[in-house]
Amino acid sequence: MQGDVLVLSNGNDWGDAPERDRTEIALIASFKSNGRPVLGVCRGIQALNAAAGGGIMTDVAAVSGNCHVARDHSVTLCDERFAELAGGKTLTVNSFHGEGVAGNSLAPGFRAFALAEGDIVEGMLHETHAMLGIQWHPERVSPSAAFDEKLIRALFDTGAFWLRGNTE
Repeated sequence: MQGDVLVLSNGNDWGDAPERDRTEIALIASFKSNGRPVLGVCRGIQALNAAAGGGIMTDVAAVSGNCHVARDHSVTLCDERFAELAGGKTLTVNSFHGEGVAGNSLAPGFRAFALAEGDIVEGMLHETHAMLGIQWHPERVSPSAAFDEKLIRALFDTGAFWLRGNTE
């Protein structure tokens, strides 16, 4: 796949920077309408979900019973294509977030491919567009570094690889 890719990065909690929120919503709409890939990282997964009408959970620890700030934790890969990419159904990821997306607040058109305990969405994909979000940080030291590289390369090289059944 040739062309632009949008990476929505970590940072402010959703709603704390209204100008940034509006800018990211506009960028997501533009990339979606032009069929260009979008990768949301940490706050970026929340931006993808909010831009499409989903909810943001403001206190992950209160909902899940587990702190997700400055710690590694396990996620379950609930989509076979992603499990194949990872070489198994569980993955240990880094975590630096207090907010997140609950499984019951996913926006229309999105579905989870990775879940943490408490039905916390750690990875989501769009069912028809090349839009993918992960709650963890591939740019930091991570136990999931090999998976992260494969995942990002697949998105950047082929777009919505999950629609093609192609995980290489």
